[in-house]
Amino acid sequence: MAVADQGMTPLGFINRLNKQKHVVLFYEDESYAERIEFRLIEQGLRKKERGIYATFGEEEAVRNRMDSYGIDVEHYKKNDLLRIVKLNDPTKNPAGLETGLATGIKRLFDGWDGGSLRVVARAVPKIETEEEIRANMNAEMLTHASFEMPTSVSGNRNLILMCPYPISGIVPEKHAEWFRHLMRHHHAAIFAPRTSAGIALELGS
Repeated sequence: MAVADQGMTPLGFINRLNKQKHVVLFYEDESYAERIEFRLIEQGLRKKERGIYATFGEEEAVRNRMDSYGIDVEHYKKNDLLRIVKLNDPTKNPAGLETGLATGIKRLFDGWDGGSLRVVARAVPKIETEEEIRANMNAEMLTHASFEMPTSVSGNRNLILMCPYPISGIVPEKHAEWFRHLMRHHHAAIFAPRTSAGIALELGS
């Protein structure tokens, strides 16, 4: 494991991203996390690359915060460059987790084949119970594998995917395996604590 670049901050790292990569973001402060997430999307939109922001909350709330950040959501949506998508919890799908994930993936990418895409999304909304932790680990493993084998996730796209996770409520004895798993199944990690700018790491996976 190596630092992406000596002294590289999260926003500095985002500014240099241009090739396919699976990134995990660990954060404390929601507003700081959104600055990082929106920067990822914005950098692509400026180059006419498509952006997708997935949420388990309300789309309108995300739209308002994105507009406040400085992204002209209406303009980019009209030009078919930006989507804000509300996802359902895949762990609640009666056909199982994999079907739930596949349904969400279809909603995200429907009609957008090929080209460059920047996506902010996480597999499940919560990682509190043992079932949720296991579901998240399985989902991240399947997602990461898709970067090596063409599938419905990465396909023939130049995909930069960021998976954001709040670290409040993370209990070491319960989440240690989950944390190691995510570090193994992403190409890079961003740590964005409340008390500093944070750091970006290349994971070599």
